[in-house]
Amino acid sequence: MECIEMRGIKYDIRNLIDLFYRFSTKRRGERVDLEYIGDCIRTSIVLVGKRKVVAKWGSDPYVNYVRRARRKGVDMFYILARGKVNTCTAVDVLRRLENEDHQFEVTDMYEEKEYDKGEQFSTACIACLVAKPTREASPSALLVLPKTQLLPTGHS
Repeated sequence: MECIEMRGIKYDIRNLIDLFYRFSTKRRGERVDLEYIGDCIRTSIVLVGKRKVVAKWGSDPYVNYVRRARRKGVDMFYILARGKVNTCTAVDVLRRLENEDHQFEVTDMYEEKEYDKGEQFSTACIACLVAKPTREASPSALLVLPKTQLLPTGHS
């Protein structure tokens, strides 16, 4: 018999794989829910890429989205951007959330860089932004149990 915690993790992993599949197979302009809030995994993919949004409001809509999703329990965000302007905007989103809020930390980041007339600039960005644990128990806090409590009954 499988313990409840392991079933929850397996269920969340299946749903997360489904989210990544929907994201990777969506057509341009197709709306897909890029947020998953499960028992063990709470994540969101944030696409920085609409020219009109970036031109009119800069990084504000993306920063505000992350803050709203965090209040709903999302604790890990994958920030994706392609193109010079979108990548600069994504980097600004990361900088603002990490430095202004002090509630987030960039744990991994990849930037593809190019040169034009001797000037270096980023053309793609993929980053993982993780919410820092809070003092009080939050829905995103991980519960660590002794190993014996994670095993199915009858095993040691």
